[in-house]
Amino acid sequence: MAVNEFVHREKEEHVILLTFRAEIAGGELEITRPDEILNIAWVELNRADALMPYYPEGISSIVAKGAEVTYFDEGRI
Repeated sequence: MAVNEFVHREKEEHVILLTFRAEIAGGELEITRPDEILNIAWVELNRADALMPYYPEGISSIVAKGAEVTYFDEGRI
């Protein structure tokens, strides 16, 4: 649904955020490449809105419309 990336100034980390619309069917969360992936999480839409303030109308509104979001390079933050 969306790809965002930025470089974290203080940590000097290149961060890529991948956002998907999905339904949990089962299984366990597992990071198979811990040297490349810091964290994965399933979150409710209201929590996603709070975590992604760069979408002015909120990610929940985008999901409700069935819209897709283009790639965003957030630069250094």
